[in-house]
Amino acid sequence: MNKRILFKPKSDSGFTATELLVVIILAGVIAAIAAPGWLGYLERRRLVTAQDTFYQALLNAQTGAQQTASQRGVAVRVQGDEAEWTPFSGTSSTAGVWESFGPGVTIDTASTNAPEDTTNNLYYFTFDHKGNVVDSAAVSTGVFFHREQGSAVKRGVKISTLLGALEKSN
Repeated sequence: MNKRILFKPKSDSGFTATELLVVIILAGVIAAIAAPGWLGYLERRRLVTAQDTFYQALLNAQTGAQQTASQRGVAVRVQGDEAEWTPFSGTSSTAGVWESFGPGVTIDTASTNAPEDTTNNLYYFTFDHKGNVVDSAAVSTGVFFHREQGSAVKRGVKISTLLGALEKSN
């Protein structure tokens, strides 16, 4: 038999170590460029979710006040490192189960100028039986959320009129 037929030379398939190293470096560069954008997107998404939750809670309180012809409201507080909210009926703003706005979402106290109960560290919004704002100090005020101190990314909800018109703001 012919030795050339029995012995096949090695094929050139596969990648060299240099080619693999180049691909790994390129993947690292792409990840380094994309990671901050992705993290910023996640931060904005969490804040928008908190904003939407608070907006809906205020709308539900306002509608509930009109439907039941009684006072309803929403209270917000910071517990630990997270902001929480609870709906309430009547004048008691501490009754109810507190729900979190999400991990790491807190209130930006520098931007927030809502009526505050300093003894209980609450911000509260109350609507009367017509859905109007009970406390005139709540007009043109709002609660703003952020993820970390000094962050430029903020989202909030304001009450803009005595009639209880709500608006989302950045």
